[in-house]
Amino acid sequence: MFKSTLSSILKSTAQYYYKESAKKISEDVFNFFKENPNPNDDQVHSFAEKKGYDVHDLEAEIYKLATRFVSFMSNGLSIKKGISKKEVDPIQLKKGIKVELEHTQDNNLDIAEKVALDHLAEIPNYYDLLEEMEKGAEH
Repeated sequence: MFKSTLSSILKSTAQYYYKESAKKISEDVFNFFKENPNPNDDQVHSFAEKKGYDVHDLEAEIYKLATRFVSFMSNGLSIKKGISKKEVDPIQLKKGIKVELEHTQDNNLDIAEKVALDHLAEIPNYYDLLEEMEKGAEH
């Protein structure tokens, strides 16, 4: 009984530290790319060395983040419904991009457009409705 309880505690502790370590490396990679857009391989390796990360672990985390981004950009309601910017009201899309740019890092037009298209795929006049709601909230 004691042995299995100890084993369970050790396993839980190891899992916790692994998650925390993975979160830390993910945060570090995110900040590195934020500060160093389009780094070359030498810069990535130098960063890994400076932080004390195994280069392969760091590269694996970079691939995970890239995969998440690709997944985000290639999924969503607009994709599922087959709606592109040609099928939505251009005024709504323009409003949407402007609104969504407020929430993106470095004014990323691709992400802002993707999010706007997803909203418009669900509600074609989403940004008019959002504007009305925000005006109503000001009173």
